[in-house]
Amino acid sequence: MPQHLAGAVLLAVAAAFLAAGLRARRRKRVVSPRLAAVGEFMRPLAWIVAGYVGLKATLIWVAFDAGTVFSALDLAGFLAFLASYAAWIGLRTRAATIAPAVDDVPRTEPARAAEAVRMDASGPPTRMAA
Repeated sequence: MPQHLAGAVLLAVAAAFLAAGLRARRRKRVVSPRLAAVGEFMRPLAWIVAGYVGLKATLIWVAFDAGTVFSALDLAGFLAFLASYAAWIGLRTRAATIAPAVDDVPRTEPARAAEAVRMDASGPPTRMAA
């Protein structure tokens, strides 16, 4: 088993994440405004967490002389994996388009008929006069 297998695998996974993120950027998805707000929040959070974990991993690798166990290629693969995962989250959330509000959607005939039904507190649903 090769010594640098983990680093090479992580570099391949990092490339796959970037390719998937770029494909998602070309393909537009429609999401609700609430989900878009979560995406706007997740984009910087993913970069902050990836940067923090990457910095801690590098400092631990240097401080404990982990070069004897993990090679520099393994560390580089791990850091590339973290960066590509944060980029993938950013590309996936940026690629989504926000769905129009309910009031902006043109009404169809069944929707107008459903709006005409009114609930009375005194009895079953009744139809309003059009």
